[in-house]
Amino acid sequence: MSDDSDLRVLGPLVIIGGGRETAPPRGHQERLFAALLASAGRPVPVGSLARVLWPGRPPRDPAAAIQPEVSRLRRLLAPAGAIVRYASGCYTLTAPPGLVDLCRFETLAADGRRALHDGDPARAATLLGDALALWRGPAFADLAGDPFDGARRRLDEQRLVARVELGEARLALGHHRELVSELEELTHRHPLHEALAGQLILALYRSGRQAEAMDAYHRLRRRLADDLGQDPGPDLVALYARLLGQDGALGWAGDGALGWAGDGALGWARDGALGWAGRREHRVWNLPPANPKFCGRDRVLAELTELIEPTGTVVLHGMPGIGKSQLALRYAHAAGLPAVWWCPAETPDLLDASLAALAAELGVAVAGDLDRTRAALRQALAGRTRWLLVFDNAEELGHLRHWLPATAETGRVLITSRNPDWEGYATPLAVPVFAPDESRGFLLRHADGDAGSADALADRLGNLPLALEQAAAFCRRTGDSLGSYLGFLGRPGQDMLSRGRTGDYDGTVASTLRIAFARLAGDDPRAADLLRACTFLAADNIPIRVLAAAARGPDDPLRISEAVGTLKRYSLVERRGDTVSVHRLVQELIRAGVREPVRRDTLTRLAGAGRLTAPHLAALLGHLDAAGLWPDGLADEVCRAARQLGDRGAYAAAGRLTNQALRLLERAGQDDPAGRAALLSELGEVLDQAGCDLQGAQPVLREALSILESMPGDTTVATGRTLSRLAHALHCADLTREAYDCHERALRLLRAVPDSADYGHALASFGTTLWWTRDLERSRRAFTEAIAVLEAAHGPAAPDVAVARSGLGTVLQDLGDLTGARDQLVRAVGALRAAHPDAGDAHPEIAQTLDKLGYLLRLAGDRPGALDCHRRAVRALEQLFGADDPRVAMALTNRGLDELDCGDVGAALRTQARAVAVFAAAYGARHSSTLIARTRHAVASRIAGDVQAAADALLTVAADHRATVHRRPDPDLGRTLVQLTLALRAAGRDAEAARREALAELGPDHPDARLLPAV
Repeated sequence: MSDDSDLRVLGPLVIIGGGRETAPPRGHQERLFAALLASAGRPVPVGSLARVLWPGRPPRDPAAAIQPEVSRLRRLLAPAGAIVRYASGCYTLTAPPGLVDLCRFETLAADGRRALHDGDPARAATLLGDALALWRGPAFADLAGDPFDGARRRLDEQRLVARVELGEARLALGHHRELVSELEELTHRHPLHEALAGQLILALYRSGRQAEAMDAYHRLRRRLADDLGQDPGPDLVALYARLLGQDGALGWAGDGALGWAGDGALGWARDGALGWAGRREHRVWNLPPANPKFCGRDRVLAELTELIEPTGTVVLHGMPGIGKSQLALRYAHAAGLPAVWWCPAETPDLLDASLAALAAELGVAVAGDLDRTRAALRQALAGRTRWLLVFDNAEELGHLRHWLPATAETGRVLITSRNPDWEGYATPLAVPVFAPDESRGFLLRHADGDAGSADALADRLGNLPLALEQAAAFCRRTGDSLGSYLGFLGRPGQDMLSRGRTGDYDGTVASTLRIAFARLAGDDPRAADLLRACTFLAADNIPIRVLAAAARGPDDPLRISEAVGTLKRYSLVERRGDTVSVHRLVQELIRAGVREPVRRDTLTRLAGAGRLTAPHLAALLGHLDAAGLWPDGLADEVCRAARQLGDRGAYAAAGRLTNQALRLLERAGQDDPAGRAALLSELGEVLDQAGCDLQGAQPVLREALSILESMPGDTTVATGRTLSRLAHALHCADLTREAYDCHERALRLLRAVPDSADYGHALASFGTTLWWTRDLERSRRAFTEAIAVLEAAHGPAAPDVAVARSGLGTVLQDLGDLTGARDQLVRAVGALRAAHPDAGDAHPEIAQTLDKLGYLLRLAGDRPGALDCHRRAVRALEQLFGADDPRVAMALTNRGLDELDCGDVGAALRTQARAVAVFAAAYGARHSSTLIARTRHAVASRIAGDVQAAADALLTVAADHRATVHRRPDPDLGRTLVQLTLALRAAGRDAEAARREALAELGPDHPDARLLPAV
C-alpha cells in the first residue's frame, strides 16, 4: 500500500491506490463497496449484503450471487491495500489503519473531543478541523436505502457534534469574530439547535454586537415556540440573563482558558461542550494501569458505548476468564472522563471501603458514619457530570443499590459480573469469547508460532481469553511455541490449564473454574448435578429435560428451573429457550473431577434420558466407551439419531455415529444380538444412501439379516425392514433380479404388521425397482399404496410421503400423464421444503426431486424451467456431496439434455463428458447410469457434427448394454440403438441391423421408436 492510498465514503465514493483514483462502478459494485466500508473491520452477513445489492428482491442463492461481485471488488481494492475476507457466512473489509476516511474522521473527532475535555483547545481545534476537512459532500454520495440512510444520519449527527466542539475550541482560543459567519450559516441550517445558537450568541456578544446577540436569542425562542411549543432550556435562558446584565465574565479571558473568567455557573452543556462551560472539574481517578496486551474486542466495545450512553448503567456478564474486567478497564481508560473510580465489589466490605475512599476524595466523607457518607456520596455524584463508576466482580444488586444515585442524567455505571440478572437496574451485555481472528492475533502477538497452530490452539481452548493468555504466558516463560503447547494439551496427565499464571489475572483457568464449581455445589447441589451432566454431552444446545433426567433426587420441574437459574447466575451456562450451552473448558475441568461412581451413574442416567440429538449422543458414546458401559436400549437410541441425520442428508455423520456405537458394543463385550443387528441394518442403509460404494452396504445388511433370522422371538419388523434395505442396495448395484426377490420377501413380512410405516417405505422402494424394470402400472400401484400407508402413519405432509410422491411423479411421467406427474412432483417439493425450512435447495430429497421436475418440464416443452431446475439441483447436490458424487452426475446428464435442446451444443458436450467421468469413477463403465450418460454424450457429439466418433461410441455403448442387461426388453438399450441408427445413417454406414434391434427392444409404439427412419 502506498502512502497516498485512500478509501473514501464521506462524499463521492472513491478508491485511491497504485497511483490511480477510481470510482467503483455504479450499481452493485458501488453499493457493495459502501456497505462494507460502513462496517469496516466488522463482519457483514451475506444475507445483509444481498438485501443491499438487490433491495426487495434478493436472489434465491445470495452466497452464489454475491461471490462474483466480491471478486470484482477485491480487484478494485487490491492496489489500495484493502482486503475482503470471507468467514462463517460473512464478508469483512480489512484495511490498514487510517486507510478509510470514515474511520479517520471518527478517530480524529474522538481525539479532538478528548483534548477539549482535557483543557487543550488549540490541539482540539486542529484535530477537529482535520476531521471535518475529510468531508467532501454527503456521506455515501447519493446511495439510498438500508444501510446507507441510517449510517448517513448517524454520520451527519457526528459531523454536527464535531462542528459544535470545534466551535467551542475556537471560542476558547478567541476566534469569535471569525466564527460569526460560520455559526450564522449553521444555525440557519439547524434552527432548533440550542448549542449552536448559544455559540452564535456568545460569539456575537464577544465581537461587540450585543443587539445582534439578543436578536439571535429571540429568533431561537420564537422558533422553538412556533415549532415545538416550548421555551429555550434553562442554560440558554441564564446566558440571556447575563447578556442583559452585561456580565463581564462572558468576555474572552484571552489566556486560552475555556471561555470566561467566572465560576462556571452556567454549565451550559452537560458534557462541557461549549466555550463558556466554566473551569475544569477536579480530576478523580483510581484506575488500575491499562493492559498493554489488550487487543480486539472492537465490536463489544462499540456495543458497550452504544448501550451505556442512553441507559447510564450496563452490566458486562459472562463466564469466568472471559475478560469482563479487562474489557471494562479498556472502556474506562478510553472514556476520557475527569472522574473514574474502580471499585472491587466481590464482597460488601470491599465495596464499602472503595466507595468510602471515593467520598473522601470528593471531600464528602463523614468520619465514622458510613450511612451519612453513603448519602453524601450519592448527593455529590448527582451534582456532578461526566463520571464513571466501575464495579468489578459484583454478584448481585443487593448491597450495591444503597450507594448509587440515578445515573442516566449525571454519570455512568459499569458493572462486571457472572450474573446476568440485575432486576432491570442495569442493561445486560453478554461478553463473548474471542472471535477466531482475535484469538489468532492475540496469540501471534505474544508467542511464537504460525497461523495454523494459533488457530488450532484457539479452537482447542474455545477462544477463552484467559486460557489464551495462559498459553501465551507459558510460551513466553519457557520459550515453547504455540504448537508445542497444543501438543502438551493433548497429553494425558499434563494439567496445562493449571499452568501459565498471568500477570493480569490472579489465578488460572483451572483454579478459577474449580473455585466457581465449589461455590456452586455449596449453593445448589442440584445445579452441580446438572453441570456434571453437561460435561458428558456436546457443549451446545443441551436440552434441559435431558439434564433433569440425569439429576439425582425427585424430578421437580420447579427445582430444575431454579438450578438452571443458579448456573446462569454463575455464568457457567448460557440458556436459550429449553436448552443450555456450556464452554468446553468448563466441561473438561469439571469432568476431570467427577468421581468414578458418580460418573457411571450420570452416564447411565443420560443414556436413559432418550431422544438425544446426534451431537450429544456421539459425545455420550465416547464417555460410555471410556467407562465400558452399554446401557439397555442404547442401540435403539443410536438408530433413531442416525435416521434423523439421514433424513437431513448427513450420511457421513450418521455413519460415524453408527460405527461408533458398534465399536462400543464390541468393546463392552455385551451379548446383544438384537442391538448389533439393528445397528448393522442402520449402517447398511446409511452406506446405501451415501451412494458411491455400490457394494459396501450389501455385506453389512446381509450380516444383519443373518443375525435376525437366527434369533428367537418375533423379529418380523426388523427382518422386513432389513430385507427392504438390502433390496434397495441390490437395485442400485444393478442386481435387479435379486433385488426383486428381496422386495417380495420384505413385503410379505411387513404386510402382516398393521399400520406399519415400514410397510409403506418397503412399498415405495419396490415401486422404484418396478419402475426401473419398466413395469410401470405395478409401480404406479405400489407408490399409490405407499402414499396411503405413510399418510395414515405420519400425516399427508410428512417427508417420507413426499418422497413417495416424487417416485409416483416419475412413473406417471413415463406413463404419459405429464399433468399428474407435475402435480405430484410440485407437491413433493412443497412438502419437503416445509419439512426442511432452512435447507433451501440443499437437501438431498429436495435436490433430487428438483432434478426429476426438471426432466418433466423438458418433456413438457418448458426448456428454461427445466434448465433452471437442473442447475439448482446440480448446485445443491455439489454443496451436499461434492462435485464427484454420482447424484451430481445424474443431475448433470439431465442438464446436458436441456443445454442440447437450447442449442448450446458445446455446453452439452462438456456437461455430458463430466457426467460420464463421475459415473465411471464411482460405478464403473458398464453401470446402467454410466451407459445412459455415455449415450447422451455420443448424441451431443453427433449433433456437434462428429458423426463417425458418435457412431463408434454408440456401437461400444450398445455392446456394453447387451453384456450387462438384467431385463428384456430393455428401453435404455433400445434408446441407445435408436441413436446408433441415426448416427450410422449420418455417417453413411449400414444402420438396418441397429434399426431392427431397436424396434425389438422398444416396440413400434414407443415414443423413441418414432425417431427411427423408415426403411
